[in-house]
Order: sequence, then C-alpha cells, then structure tokens
Amino acid sequence: MRALYFLIMVCLAGSAGCFPVLMHGARVENGASFGLTASTTSGPTHVEGDEGGIYLRSGTIGAYGGYGWAPSSPTNPGFHVGVAVPVLFPATQLDAYVQAPPAWTGPLQAGIGATVDYESVHGYAMLGRQDDRGNGWSLHGGYGQRGAQSDFLGRSPALVAGGALHFAFARHGRVQAYVQTAQGRNPEDCFSDPPGATTRRCTPGRSTSAVTLGAAVGWHR
Repeated sequence: MRALYFLIMVCLAGSAGCFPVLMHGARVENGASFGLTASTTSGPTHVEGDEGGIYLRSGTIGAYGGYGWAPSSPTNPGFHVGVAVPVLFPATQLDAYVQAPPAWTGPLQAGIGATVDYESVHGYAMLGRQDDRGNGWSLHGGYGQRGAQSDFLGRSPALVAGGALHFAFARHGRVQAYVQTAQGRNPEDCFSDPPGATTRRCTPGRSTSAVTLGAAVGWHR
C-alpha cells in the first residue's frame, strides 16, 4: 500500500522531461536490483542558458537501483519503485510502477507507472511477457512535459514510446537492451509583456523528434 500511495503522489506531482528510465519489465520481480545504464540520443537540440545544447528528450548514463514486490496471488497487483542517478544532465529520476493482477492479463504482463525528476513527471503504460527468470520483452508508451528552468523558455511536451529486450544470465545477472522515441515540441519561447510583468506569453516550439538507444547491466536478488 505504501508503494501505491507513492505512485499516486508521483502522478499528482506535475509532468516530466528526459526519456523515462525504465530499468524493469512489465513483470515485477521480487527483491532488490541495481546496476548501470548508458544510452545515446539523436535529435535536434536547443540551448537553455548555461546548460548548453539539450535534446528534446535526453538519454541517461549512470546507475540505477530498485525494489519490487511481485503479485502474491493472481488476483493481486505488483509494485516496483526505483531510482536512476545520472553522472551528467538530466537530474536524478524516480520511478514507480504498478503491475496489473496476473489474472487480468493472462500470459502477458501489463501495468502503469510514472517517472519524476525535479523538473516534472512522465506517465507511461507497459505491456510485455517475461518468464520466471526475467527473460522476455516489453513495450511502453506515455506522455510527458519538461518544465524549462529558464524564464525565457516554457514547456516541452512529447509522446514517448519504446521497447526493451530482457535477458537473465548466471544466477542473478540481468541485461536489458532498449530503444525509445519521442515526438513532440521544443520548449516554448516565452516573454513578459511589459518587461518585468508577472505573467508570461509563450509561443509553442517547433515540432521535432528524438531517439535514444541504450543498454543496462545489473544484478537482481
């Protein structure tokens, strides 16, 4: 119940920016997990103050960790909470996911979740099929808005979709290869009229897209 409460609070928090860091499949596995992930992003950039060029959606290079509570029976949901800590921009990201009861989805697994960083939140849905060892595949799709830190830039919304292949090795090893795409807009161009006014006028950014490819290797207890 605490994990469900956490997910609800995340969903109410706002809306998000970078590609969601989903270091799990649609099936929740019991216990702790941690590892490293790296990805590369292709797509248009914009400049935001001293931060330099930032993609419409940025991939993450860093460490991750999480904990899962698998469904205790076919009629109960599963829960997973996780964190990704990048070595570069963007910021630390939290992830909360609820797996639907297995009795609802048959041989597949499905659920909903959200990721959040200090700028905003991203909601997603996931579908997949994994065996008891963790081997399998997953697909996900969602929506997010990045809230720019600059006073001259506004929101950057995007629809995000992707998929992953999951592999188990040795006794506790996990490998994940993933791809994600974003279709949305660059940040809004905002200004105050007259200068110094508390209200802003914002012009939507141009339509654009981005793609990220990545892999993760980790350990699951």
